[in-house]
Amino acid sequence: MYEINRLTIAPMACARVTLSLEQSFTLAWPEVYQRFERGADWVIACVHGGTQSVLTLPLHTLANIPVDVILGRHDHCDLKLLLDPEVSLRHLLLRAYRTREGAQRLRIIDLHTTWGFSLEDGPCYSVLSAGDVNVACGAYWIMALKRNPNASSDPHTAWATRPERVMVEVNPLELQPDDGELSLLNRLDADPQHSSYARLPRVTIQGGTVEAPPSVASAGTRGGSLRAASVLGSERNPIDEQFERMRAQLEAEYERVKKLASAKENDATTALGDGARLRAVRPERPHPTDDAALAHLGTLDIPGLMLSLELGVDALAGGLLIGRYERCELRTIASGDGLDSLSRVHLCVLLDETGLWAIDTASTNGCFVGRQPFKSLKLESHAVIELAQKLGVYWTRRDPVS
Repeated sequence: MYEINRLTIAPMACARVTLSLEQSFTLAWPEVYQRFERGADWVIACVHGGTQSVLTLPLHTLANIPVDVILGRHDHCDLKLLLDPEVSLRHLLLRAYRTREGAQRLRIIDLHTTWGFSLEDGPCYSVLSAGDVNVACGAYWIMALKRNPNASSDPHTAWATRPERVMVEVNPLELQPDDGELSLLNRLDADPQHSSYARLPRVTIQGGTVEAPPSVASAGTRGGSLRAASVLGSERNPIDEQFERMRAQLEAEYERVKKLASAKENDATTALGDGARLRAVRPERPHPTDDAALAHLGTLDIPGLMLSLELGVDALAGGLLIGRYERCELRTIASGDGLDSLSRVHLCVLLDETGLWAIDTASTNGCFVGRQPFKSLKLESHAVIELAQKLGVYWTRRDPVS
């Protein structure tokens, strides 16, 4: 059983950091500087305001090969923030990479947690930065620091000579297709003398279209009977006319699929969780027009949940979460069929300048391709992955418009 949740998420970071950012920086800098001396491109430094303990993690980036780091209290997290019980088990996804042009990027995304995180200028859901970025998360300052060959080894001098941080307006809608991949506008790199960053709002799907603020419509049961999704947040109408239209369309589609399955066999054969066999899970669709090209990059199918979603640039650029947690966009509900082996936040499907990726968010039972575990996997057309070796996820990229 699954739900696709309609979300209204407004992260409010827990302002309990007792050290100033400057104090945390100078405390962490000696260890950070040593990491840079050994060749790190980025260093992630986490400083707990109460105990003043410091955790650091060096990152080495390659062109178009991101490094993904999960922060939280779970044993499988790359950086374990164990000293604050209000930090979620899987709290943040941090991604560092180089563009094809060699520019450094760092992205931080809140994994739909209760408290989220804050930048120096207020609460945030997601941030993309070309240089240093500092976030408050519970009782921690988390500093993502980029290598600066001219930085001093002295903590106070290094703090005083940091590049000035400048926020630029980069909307996730401003994505440009490039041979099937994506590249953001390069305004982050326009002024190398400053450390530029951009706030990115969450953008997901609503009734088959793309909207912001966040919302996701449609839900169902594994038997194919569709019903309303559970609602988080009372300020939005839980079932509006648009949602009802989409539900009727999905019901009609399901009936059509059943007729196709009984009428003829098709090469696309998929096992359902209840042991039935379904052929032609997704019927032929017309190619979108040029104007609609960004609205449909491809289709995500989870046959074990009787689920097929057409997804576009904007929904995927925000990151799509799959798991048992009530705020995941694709929420699985344990029903005795092995889905309880999925973690609360198991997988993030994310689109950025380097392509479309499936990212294991420190799950307990892992993500697999061909029975081989992976942490981050670039999704090419017709990709097939398994979550906890129980739930198949299929990605089919839309053919380019001729």
